Amino acid sequence: MHVLRTDCHIAVAHTQADALGPDAYKGFKAIWDTGATGCVITQSVVDAVGLKPTGMKQVHGVAGIHTCETYLVNIRLPNKVQFASVEVTKGILPGGEGGDILLGMDVITTGDFAVTNMGGQTVFSFRVPSQTHIDFVQDAHAANKAKAAQHTQAPKMMSRQERRAAERKAAKGKPLN
Repeated sequence: MHVLRTDCHIAVAHTQADALGPDAYKGFKAIWDTGATGCVITQSVVDAVGLKPTGMKQVHGVAGIHTCETYLVNIRLPNKVQFASVEVTKGILPGGEGGDILLGMDVITTGDFAVTNMGGQTVFSFRVPSQTHIDFVQDAHAANKAKAAQHTQAPKMMSRQERRAAERKAAKGKPLN
């Protein structure tokens, strides 16, 4: 299965005033999921970071409706974007996906998220704050409109002198410009 995966670091939720040391963040693999409303962590994240539950929440997932423990965490992405005090639920991520964290729309909608597949290589990028609207459909319409305008332009009208010069060039075997 094709998934969007990246490194991600998790720490117990904290503010700058009570910032933890540099070892507070633990590294994991994260899966980006636009079909998920919120972020999910596995038991291995809970254990590695030493998280304590903050409550319970009913979640609707692919396996049905469940009541899950919630936790408050800080999330740090490879591009140094950080999210403080994010409520996550503990769950089981599908085996073989290669991640202990699922980043959902609660994170994705804070910035610009793009996926490209040039030359068979899938690449995604994420930035915060959002800087522009990315609309591939609008781009395609503009490109198609420009291309159509090029093909519908009337041929250039040549004067008698230009036509004779072109005929002389053609007769001598010179290419026309």
